Amino acid sequence: MSLLAEALKSSTPAAAAKATTLAGIGHSSSASAPAMRKPAPSVALTNFEIQLGYASPIEETEYRGTLAPTVSVPHLNYLIAPIEATSAEHMVRADRANRVVFKPEYDLASMASIVALIDRVAIVVDTKHPTSDQALQRGIAASMATAVYVADRTKDAGKSKWCASLPELDLSKPTGQHFAVMVQEPTPATLRTIMGTIEAIAGIDGQVRPFLLELAIDFYPTDQTDPVEALLTREKIVGLVQRHLWSAGSSLLDHEHHRPREADPRQVYSKDGKTATRFLFADSSGSRLSDMQLDEVSIRERLMTRRPGNDLNLNATIYRGDEAGPRRTNIQHKVADRRNPTKKTMTSLDARERRARIEVTLSSLEELEQAGLSTINELATCRFRSMRRNLLTFRLPTSGTDSGAIEDAIGQMKTRGVYGVEMAQRAAASEERSLLKPTPRNTDRDGRALVAWPEMNDLVGAALDRLHKTWRRF
Repeated sequence: MSLLAEALKSSTPAAAAKATTLAGIGHSSSASAPAMRKPAPSVALTNFEIQLGYASPIEETEYRGTLAPTVSVPHLNYLIAPIEATSAEHMVRADRANRVVFKPEYDLASMASIVALIDRVAIVVDTKHPTSDQALQRGIAASMATAVYVADRTKDAGKSKWCASLPELDLSKPTGQHFAVMVQEPTPATLRTIMGTIEAIAGIDGQVRPFLLELAIDFYPTDQTDPVEALLTREKIVGLVQRHLWSAGSSLLDHEHHRPREADPRQVYSKDGKTATRFLFADSSGSRLSDMQLDEVSIRERLMTRRPGNDLNLNATIYRGDEAGPRRTNIQHKVADRRNPTKKTMTSLDARERRARIEVTLSSLEELEQAGLSTINELATCRFRSMRRNLLTFRLPTSGTDSGAIEDAIGQMKTRGVYGVEMAQRAAASEERSLLKPTPRNTDRDGRALVAWPEMNDLVGAALDRLHKTWRRF
């Protein structure tokens, strides 16, 4: 059990609140408190560093190439400053008064070149005339070089992971007229060619509907003239994205709780040739409950632990969401394509193509319909910027101004990023609330203790707007 949990459980309500602060986990002001114009009091600690690293020298060499032994892995620099109002005409929000924010000390616009693309799209299509998945596959392959996969939904679609979110067809549906088609890195021209090929082979019956869409955001070092500086910049970008990407937990938690832990972020990485998976908040008891289930005492204890988390490795991919679920995200340091874990093969990328990447995947007919994509033709009008809501935003951490709160938030940023800051403070507030009589109103929410990172959000939003302009020609 955490020190904070012990203190809270053995204290009066007033002492419990005090214990919370002393443990270094700050709380927001009451929503009814008056807004403050004055900034929070200054603190002794005004900056800190986070050292970056790889799981082992083997992985460092793979990701850094020949430059690995010649230059040290960099660190991230942060400034600690009082939270300020957005302009002189505004006041600091009541729940953010007397708090500090941790800001990365980087000019992102000059540091990173950001590109948004559709990495994958999958559609369902019914044909007017019987055909086969092999015939469609051959016909499409003959007309283009893009990687395309075709599955007949009546016989083998369930065997393909990318079809997992599709409802099963009843036995009355004829084989050879109901297909799922997945396209890698589609463009408006290639997707139109694919649909034209299907129409020519067997005709298209009704609307073509999307059921999987994967958006990718790539972050390249802007200046590639100096290989060493480009490498160090890329590693800093990876470290920043790992720590500051935020998704609303409630949007990723399976409401039926089939696999609740899949809503929680976890890093998958290789160390000396062996693959390891580590949740950002470990659970030694083996509980399958999600970090989001704060009503459970065991989960609050998990989140308020004084044990540090595992290092965030630069060679890790951080996943969040169930692979077969409707929404999921991942963050990766992309240095290779066409990885095959079974055969242990991959195609290494040139240094200029290596980058930080975020992928956001929406999967299921219903999920895409809610995002404004009832038919594939609506890709021409889709606002990709709006699709990222609660899944692909960037946040900055905040804390109370006392030294304990600041040190705790710094510790979370080193190994868990803004997710750790958010969940530790939410758990502490939930624990305190459970001990107070009468029980106060529940003010818990996604994103507690975090504020927006406008610069990063604006840059990514602009990249998604450019993607929208590309697909207007569809």
